[in-house]
Amino acid sequence: MSVRRVQPKLPERPKSSLRALLGFAPLAVASVGLSGLAMGAFWSMIPVYATRLGFDIGGVGLVMSVAIMGGALLQIPIGRFSDKHDRPRVMTWVVLLAALIAVAMPFAPSHEMLLGLYFIWGGLAFSLYPLAVAQLIDQLHPDEIVSGSADVLVMHGAGCAVAPIAAGSLMTAVGIHGLPIYIACVFTLLGAYAIYRRRRVTALITHTAHFEPMVQSSAEALELIFDDAQRDLFDDPSFYEEEERQRLRNVLSAAKV
Repeated sequence: MSVRRVQPKLPERPKSSLRALLGFAPLAVASVGLSGLAMGAFWSMIPVYATRLGFDIGGVGLVMSVAIMGGALLQIPIGRFSDKHDRPRVMTWVVLLAALIAVAMPFAPSHEMLLGLYFIWGGLAFSLYPLAVAQLIDQLHPDEIVSGSADVLVMHGAGCAVAPIAAGSLMTAVGIHGLPIYIACVFTLLGAYAIYRRRRVTALITHTAHFEPMVQSSAEALELIFDDAQRDLFDDPSFYEEEERQRLRNVLSAAKV
């Protein structure tokens, strides 16, 4: 005897767009895009850069490993620090310090010193994308996490796709040190924009999300990042009142004037 079962109705995921994300989280969107421009250049051009500096094949692997180790070891303390302090301010300092270290790379007196710079730079540069995602999640409803994270991932990928062409062209024009110069310019541009946003707009954040280091995982895993306090905030019906929505629109419109 068969029993008829009613299939559960799956909730619809709200759609988002980069234009909407730019409206209330422009710094996060800019950070993931420019992070792609910088990290794409690192992944694609660092073997050429290290080889031209005199590293052998094993040395090229060592340069990349040192940068990755820096990202693995420094990413978590930087993220935990951003949980307890103003996250946009932390992001600003991270990108400016990464730019400063990139500027110092052409002047490294030895390979050992260059490896040390890449360790610190990797810790800063690899922290930027997860910091930007955490900053975005600070301002997203839980149901919007998957679509929002997918949008910024596309933005990051677009930056990574363009980066090898841009960095390679600069290296052809100015020489091998065009790579750290390019990375420094990208991070300086982002740092300048972060400072501009801090002076123009007050962040509309009532509760900060918990930082999670970025590992290879699916976008759905980002749904698990929210803590109970933030979920309770968005479950409050008053949050969805049209008056509150209109107030946020007015604040954003006034900031753009």
